Amino acid sequence: MLQPAVLYCSSNVLMNAYVTMQKILAPKFREEAKVTVPESLFAGEVAGISSTICIYPLELLKARLTVKIHFTLIISDD
Repeated sequence: MLQPAVLYCSSNVLMNAYVTMQKILAPKFREEAKVTVPESLFAGEVAGISSTICIYPLELLKARLTVKIHFTLIISDD
């Protein structure tokens, strides 16, 4: 149930970080972001790292809640 929301949030963080890094690396303001391949790769790396840092705690919380709920259901069945 939480999975689509986390995927959307992860993709959103990833794309926003990528676009922001491309704008930072663009040589001139008020022009389209024309970055070289190494700059684009760097922007992708930063976007991936920032997405992981933002989403990992949510994934950990989701996993712990899932385990707690299943463990509680198993114990209450006895």
